[in-house]
Amino acid sequence: MKPSILIVEDSSLEVMYLRELLTGLGYTVAGSFDSGEGAVEFCGKNRPDLILMDIMLKGRLDGVEAGKIINERYHIPVIYVTALTDGKVMERARITHAYGYLIKPFQERELHNTIEMALYNHAVTRKLLESEERYRTLVENINDVIFTVDKKGIMTYISPVSERMTGHKPEEIIGKSFVSFIHPEDLSRITKGFMESIAGRPASREFRILAADGRVVYVRTSGRLNYDDGMVSGLTSVMTDITDRKLAEEELSKAHNHIRYLLSSIHSIVIGVSTEDTITHWNPAAEKILGCEYANVIGRKVSETGIGWEWDVIFEGIAESIASDAPVHLDNVGITRCDGKERLLEMMVSPMKDDSGALYGFILWGRDITEKRMMERELAQARRLESIGQLAAGVAHEINTPMQYIYDNINYIKDEFEGFTAYFSDLQRLLTAASAAAPQMKEELLTAANNERVLDNIREIPRAIADSLHGAEHVTRIVRSMREFSHPGTTEKVSADINRLLESVITISRNEWKYTAEMVTDFDPELPAVVCNPGELNQAILNIIINAAHAIEDRGKTEGGKRGTITVSTKHGENIVEIIIGDTGPGIPPGIQDRIFDPFFTTKEAGRGTGQGLAIAHNIITKKHGGGISFRSTQGEGTTFSIKIPVSPAEG
Repeated sequence: MKPSILIVEDSSLEVMYLRELLTGLGYTVAGSFDSGEGAVEFCGKNRPDLILMDIMLKGRLDGVEAGKIINERYHIPVIYVTALTDGKVMERARITHAYGYLIKPFQERELHNTIEMALYNHAVTRKLLESEERYRTLVENINDVIFTVDKKGIMTYISPVSERMTGHKPEEIIGKSFVSFIHPEDLSRITKGFMESIAGRPASREFRILAADGRVVYVRTSGRLNYDDGMVSGLTSVMTDITDRKLAEEELSKAHNHIRYLLSSIHSIVIGVSTEDTITHWNPAAEKILGCEYANVIGRKVSETGIGWEWDVIFEGIAESIASDAPVHLDNVGITRCDGKERLLEMMVSPMKDDSGALYGFILWGRDITEKRMMERELAQARRLESIGQLAAGVAHEINTPMQYIYDNINYIKDEFEGFTAYFSDLQRLLTAASAAAPQMKEELLTAANNERVLDNIREIPRAIADSLHGAEHVTRIVRSMREFSHPGTTEKVSADINRLLESVITISRNEWKYTAEMVTDFDPELPAVVCNPGELNQAILNIIINAAHAIEDRGKTEGGKRGTITVSTKHGENIVEIIIGDTGPGIPPGIQDRIFDPFFTTKEAGRGTGQGLAIAHNIITKKHGGGISFRSTQGEGTTFSIKIPVSPAEG
């Protein structure tokens, strides 16, 4: 019997051409349609052996959509015949399980070969599917329940094994709606799923049914549609009892939830890593401290998380933990968070082994010690400053006593020399008068009265005395600044004159800026006293001034040693004193402005900066004094810091 072929083509000329070719090749033309709807309807009543389907058709359905429906409902092989070569169209056609794809124009031999191959492949596939279906039904029905329902959900058949699973005899089930046996909490979902299955989208589903004795039975169903004259008449399904599996899953889920709650309650980082470096656990503390959300890291390689780790340190710890079969402690492990912020961690690497002793991963435990290390270094720096302050106070005392002698003696010499100058002036006047009274001694008397060496000394000695006084006053100011800056032993907040405090810091830091910058001050004379810790505030301001000096020095290196300016000013508002420190350095690049207060962040070369200066200043001003610190910076113009401190600390 000749194979019958249906032509679906919207061009009458193409239909005539295809009819002629097919007839000449010995095939029977079952008919032709110019729309997908017509082809689907025809196939519902007739069964051509093959369809030649154009993609662009009249009506609502295109060729791909019509081919998909025909394949799913009637399992008739389809060959697409079109001039379209678009990739998306080709992909749509491919997933409908087409048996061929002919691009217009094509040769008669190409058409013939494609049809023969499609008919052969379809015959082989059909036999395989039938054989597979027989064996699959045989295998799946062992200890499982087979049932059928009509389009309204009425049970029309159920295998006898159902009594063992549900406690209901088959005759108690047949003729009733399947919804009568479904757990109320699953009813809405499964009813919707049944309607989807009848509409042509059957799928495997899991739900609960109620047994005759009130037991809850977990089941999984999978089925296929039944057809009567090409129309859906119902559904045949296989139902498997999965109660044991579900109960085990629930217990496992409870165990996982218990572990998750435990991990959530731990404020330290807990990360599980497999032997393939895949992340298996990531607790909320890890999210918070490392800045990476659980969903973005779980199941990924540790190296793909976006976190910068000190891998050499961690790998050494892992190797040591494997060798010793024990946890290994790692201190001061540097990391870069997902947002680019740098932190320090204290970590513990612990191997994870199964019951047989085989290694299957590691637990990385860690806690953020950035603030702790910063406080330790801040405390160490404060202790050094305190020691220096105590030494400075002692040195200042030792210097102050002889300086007082020197200062007093210079003032004594100054006062006495003023008397000597008056005496010498009187002597000059007398010698001049005597030369008139004694002509014979005139020349000698005038020479004595106008002795150039004596006159030069009289002119230069006051200058020398003035320079000595200026130097003595400068030394005295330095000594006073050392004593005021050091505040040895001061730990409590006291009332302090901020203007005077700034003068001390400027004096102490002079060696840092005097070669590169001019210091300009503008202090508010009405500035109120502030309750603060002078030693800590000195330290914070000193760090900012030194940073300003370094910035100007860096700019000077690129501009031929050009000197800059550091401006320090004060002003006050309601219960607020503001300190403004500006520099004419190169400015802070925008890309790092949000990181300058981060602990250990620095752009200076090794040995010149530790990344703690501004972090310590920020901590002292904001946390210890309840104030605020901000800045504005323009590249090429400089940076200005604003420090605001309450005049008196807030109560409570």
